[in-house]
Amino acid sequence: MTTPTVALAPLPRLRFVDNNGNALSGGKLFTYVAGSSPSTKQATYVDSTGATPNTNPIILNSRGECDVWLDVTKSYKFTLSPPTDTDPPTNSFWTVDNIVVPNPNVEVGDSQGTDITLAATLVIPDTGNFFNVIAGYDTVTALSSGSTNGRRVSLQFLVAASFVSSSVLQLKDSMNYTFQIGDVLTLRAVSTGWIEESRKDTPTNILAAANIALAAFAR
Repeated sequence: MTTPTVALAPLPRLRFVDNNGNALSGGKLFTYVAGSSPSTKQATYVDSTGATPNTNPIILNSRGECDVWLDVTKSYKFTLSPPTDTDPPTNSFWTVDNIVVPNPNVEVGDSQGTDITLAATLVIPDTGNFFNVIAGYDTVTALSSGSTNGRRVSLQFLVAASFVSSSVLQLKDSMNYTFQIGDVLTLRAVSTGWIEESRKDTPTNILAAANIALAAFAR
């Protein structure tokens, strides 16, 4: 008998409690664009179809529960408040920023994304959220996109015949990173440019190494 690959089940429904540990009946869950200040509301959805947005704030049921489905291309900030709080909230229990969910379309080694070329200006299309970056240029002097705050895109770096092993990709983040071909870099748009949100590394014994240093970038 073949043993299946298994994973821990995600929470099928969110449940919240008050400061005494009781169900937060009628509580309010506000959902915003990650990092926004003042907070900008951002939609969540009632089911997996993504066709019907939740109210914002979401009003919790008598058990303190709600159904929350997130747009995988966006990052969120959640604020939980008691039933008596105002909109915008002034007496919240807590706020958690930079909430994301894994993008099921992004897997290390997967090449199903749209191809874009690593050139002097790397232009990220305004639609789509998964791109194969065909490495073949040694210095990228700009990262261009007209995206709004909170948009997430994932870039998978792939090898090409003209690949240059050491390239510079300019972001708002001033830290330097080392990448291998096949790695997936997820970026989030903010008002001043793009910042790194997460990365997936390809095992070193599968793909050849390549350095991509991330330097300061501001639009």
